[in-house]
Amino acid sequence: SGNKDIGWQFPDTDPKYKGANSMELLKQCVDKAKSNGYSVVNVSAVVICQQPKLAPYLDEMSASLAKVLQTDASCVNLSATTTERLGALGNGDGIACQAQALLRRI
Repeated sequence: SGNKDIGWQFPDTDPKYKGANSMELLKQCVDKAKSNGYSVVNVSAVVICQQPKLAPYLDEMSASLAKVLQTDASCVNLSATTTERLGALGNGDGIACQAQALLRRI
């Protein structure tokens, strides 16, 4: 059976997660998957924000994520886009990310 979503795993109502390091939370997710018999094959993610411009940092971000995901950087595809100044994200009120991960049974 699957695990519940990230909001259930790391609720924002729990003070211990205030200011938490997201890479550490990701590591906990990878460890949980591994303990359930899975490893990461690849990840694809798009970050949606007006600012900052992320293109110069995507390779470094992929390498950092790959290390935590325990996979090769070539298996982490990151891209960034804007909303062309539309809506809350375009106004700079936030940043969104959509990501998919493929796991395999080990």
